[in-house]
Amino acid sequence: MQTATTSGRSFWCLCCSAILMLAAATSTPAEEKLFESVQVTPVGEYTFGIEGPAVDLDGNLFVVNLGRQGTIGKLAPGSAASGKFIDLPKGSVGNSIRFARDGTMFIADYKNHNIFVMKKGSMKPEVWFRSDLMNQPNDITITRDGTVYASDPNWKGRSGQIWRIAKTAEGSVQG
Repeated sequence: MQTATTSGRSFWCLCCSAILMLAAATSTPAEEKLFESVQVTPVGEYTFGIEGPAVDLDGNLFVVNLGRQGTIGKLAPGSAASGKFIDLPKGSVGNSIRFARDGTMFIADYKNHNIFVMKKGSMKPEVWFRSDLMNQPNDITITRDGTVYASDPNWKGRSGQIWRIAKTAEGSVQG
């Protein structure tokens, strides 16, 4: 779940029935409603594979699988519909997006066992980490020092693992 704060309200991104919704918590104790859910994208805009939304430093909401698998959609603040941000490389399907403190975007690709990286301002995903030992990287999170953790479920085997992926002192990425 990703959080953004604007005008005294905190917003959490939720995925439900392929409709992206935002839940707002008010900071004023006098208001009766603690949470209010609002649909922010048209029904059917994203596929059944909608998952792993994240908000960048500018308040743009990014979500995997806009219209078809293998895309990333972008919903700008105040917009009524998402626009296509990028297509992932052929055969890749995003599952989760997260942003590092410097604005770098990380995308988990469960089909091809990749973690993609895109520097702020870039429109080209590059493989940051890949391993054939992964089942399918699913959810990702990033620590303050830039270390990425990825859940890696094995649905068929009813098991899984967690990957710790970080840059070495020499600058290479190691899982």
